[in-house]
Amino acid sequence: MYRLQVTHNDLKPDNIMKTKDGEYKIVDFGLSTVVSSDYPKGTPLYMAPEYIKKYDGYDPILKFKDYTKIDVWSLGVLLYDLTHMVHPYNPSSVEWLRNNCRNDTLIVKTSNLGYISFVSDKLSIEEHMKKIDMLNNIIDGCLAYDPKTRITLSQLKDKLNSIL
Repeated sequence: MYRLQVTHNDLKPDNIMKTKDGEYKIVDFGLSTVVSSDYPKGTPLYMAPEYIKKYDGYDPILKFKDYTKIDVWSLGVLLYDLTHMVHPYNPSSVEWLRNNCRNDTLIVKTSNLGYISFVSDKLSIEEHMKKIDMLNNIIDGCLAYDPKTRITLSQLKDKLNSIL
């Protein structure tokens, strides 16, 4: 997606599928857009706050400098969901989420993974905990409320590769 300058706009668990070979693939590119598009699309629970504001017409002249940060936010929500088994914020409704984004009052939980099991059992405790700290930092970097401070897709790729 990154090389083609396309954003998915609807990254969520339903749009990730496992192949027969055990690989995971992103599917359903029906809401994807060329990076220069200004029209918000997607599932609000996985939308970046700045995109929700645009979606609601709260700031009709809002322009994005880096649309890929929208997908980075969604990936952060997915990673948080998968590793913590809860959403990084607890919306009582989509309207609650929209109001909190509109008012910049959305509180996103910090990633606080303790001891989780990695695929390899050949890691020392120190190496294992270092990888967990790196994963916490990746998730928090993806979920930075301000898109200017959110990590980029290339940073995300590099950080994930350093864990594997």
